[in-house]
Amino acid sequence: MAGPGQQRRALRLRPDAPAWRWLEDDGLEVGVALPVNAYATLVLTERADIESDARA
Repeated sequence: MAGPGQQRRALRLRPDAPAWRWLEDDGLEVGVALPVNAYATLVLTERADIESDARA
């Protein structure tokens, strides 16, 4: 139960305006519009099989 001054996040979120483009180094740039307090990393984690890049 949320106490005073706390906000709840929606259990579902629907990203809007998806966009992507291939980069010259074979990378992929992805973009979406999200509501306030939504995290893009969560969306990507749930929708993609992301592998760590040792170069990072």
